[in-house]
Amino acid sequence: MCSSDLGMLGLNYYFDAAFNPALLFQYAYGSGDNDDTDTDDTTFTYFGTYVGGFALRPQLRNIHIARLGFSFVPFYSSEKAWLKRMNVIARYSYYMKDKPKGETSDAAATEDERFLGHGADLSLRWAIFSDLSFFVNYGLFLPGDAYSSSEGTRKDRKSVV
Repeated sequence: MCSSDLGMLGLNYYFDAAFNPALLFQYAYGSGDNDDTDTDDTTFTYFGTYVGGFALRPQLRNIHIARLGFSFVPFYSSEKAWLKRMNVIARYSYYMKDKPKGETSDAAATEDERFLGHGADLSLRWAIFSDLSFFVNYGLFLPGDAYSSSEGTRKDRKSVV
């Protein structure tokens, strides 16, 4: 029987400068079983949503996720308050299995390798009014060694809310 661990850390550093830039860092970890042939899965089940990338969308199961990014307000000097509430965010993600032989939330990552891949996310967040927001997200995932060569296609995901 395996005990499960979960951890998340996020640091945002906002600069007092034009365009209100910020540096973003996130790290997340979820343990998993040592052996994917074990039918007694004891991994941690959490409630809520964790967004660790828009294309891969991993759950915190047998994974390390390191994310680095930046954000800025493109219309920070606008006279229009509704334009000042627009924010652009870009993030790079690095995904790695905790245990090479264990399963992750992506069933296609079947190889006993630790490197899951890279991801890039681009988001536009716009709080048009206090009770109305607009989101556009784009995510790209490039698979790593944990995917077989036949699974070597990238994943793209776009969303508009």
